[in-house]
Amino acid sequence: MLRHTDASSPSPKAASPARPGRETVIAREIYRAGPLRDDFERLAHPGVPMADADVLSFLLKYFFASLYPGSEDHAVPLTELSTLLGRFYDLWSEEGADGAVPLAGNGSAFPLRMLADLPRTAHIFRSVANRPLPPSQVQDPFLGLDLGTGSGILLAAAWFQARRNGVSETHLYGIERDPDVAARTDEIFRSLGIGEIRLADARLPAAYAGLPDGPIAFVGNENVAAPTARLSAEPFSALHATLFTMFSKRLRNTVFFPEALVVRDREAELDVVLSKNNRFQVPRHYRNLRLRPRSIVIEGRLTRLWQIGKDFKPYIAEAWLPAMPGRW
Repeated sequence: MLRHTDASSPSPKAASPARPGRETVIAREIYRAGPLRDDFERLAHPGVPMADADVLSFLLKYFFASLYPGSEDHAVPLTELSTLLGRFYDLWSEEGADGAVPLAGNGSAFPLRMLADLPRTAHIFRSVANRPLPPSQVQDPFLGLDLGTGSGILLAAAWFQARRNGVSETHLYGIERDPDVAARTDEIFRSLGIGEIRLADARLPAAYAGLPDGPIAFVGNENVAAPTARLSAEPFSALHATLFTMFSKRLRNTVFFPEALVVRDREAELDVVLSKNNRFQVPRHYRNLRLRPRSIVIEGRLTRLWQIGKDFKPYIAEAWLPAMPGRW
């Protein structure tokens, strides 16, 4: 995971959320109990609806498994998930970490912070996992890549996209340059049998050595800077540049997340759309502009970054929202 420029950190004075005995992060009546592994098996079937409650429950269990590998085989109560999430949020409060959050190295907190932004992560996960594909885009075997995979949640969503569209064979690879993060995520993926994580820098051609032949079905790249930062603060376009240089002919029918990124120069009042049509690169005659991320195309709609996750906020207990860390 390549660190995003973050302009939405909660105030140091934000109240720490739930502790044992207080309200859970989501209502008990919408929580889907059972092991994470069972969720993978159940929600992989095309005929099983993937409701918003399923997505939120899945993300909470996945977060727990990211900190406690092996817990994917056990049912974890919502109260325990909420307590751990509250302790993790303390990493960005004035209280600091209380020593009860088992991070895998210093670099692992940031990808988990992105994962723990439940409304936005849920919206992004749903957009990928629940996406119906036309028959012409259903590729079996399904080869998927996630550039700077971090917690691996986007790659997990790609697995659901494949399975829910009837694909029987998947080859999923997350590329992550932080050794601790890569090792922890790879442990989860191999345990669940859904893919593997490569320790590499996705900006370098060597990261893609030995990939299976054939068309690439999915590419995820969440390395988008905050709206207050320049586009170049994160390697979003650099990652795509390497990918298209190496595999342009294999990307013709690829599903990308995001489908497009809109960047804007406020002073010039000019928007530029980055998509697979221009390889997600700023056209040469616009490169002197002070471009900042503004919107992405998600679920077929142009959505401002600050609006991502809006549909999921009503599911989150109100007391939790102020302390919830942000992706952007």
